[in-house]
Amino acid sequence: MLPTPEIHLFVADAAVLSSLEFALAIQGFRALDGSLPDDDLTTAAAIVIDAATVPTALQLLQRLRSRGCSVPALFLVTNPTRRDRKQAQAKGVAIVEKPLLGDDVSRALHHLLTLEKAA
Repeated sequence: MLPTPEIHLFVADAAVLSSLEFALAIQGFRALDGSLPDDDLTTAAAIVIDAATVPTALQLLQRLRSRGCSVPALFLVTNPTRRDRKQAQAKGVAIVEKPLLGDDVSRALHHLLTLEKAA
């Protein structure tokens, strides 16, 4: 049995956080609130940052990277600009546009983590 990938979520909106936790759990992920002070990122398979959560998602990502968190990252962005896309691409970060529809986040995570479903 494969381990359940831990996804750490940096989402300030409680309703969005709860919805993502539920949706990702259904898709086979263990979703955790990454903004908790005692959050241990050493077990993370990936991080998801809502761009509306912090002054800039890139600043938070840089802070997490400086703490040794080198796992794949995904930004949730409303109406990303060309500049947003270039900056994310330069940092190796995937973008999922909000509003979130269907299983966009879990599909992006599967792609980032190159998870394959068994036939």
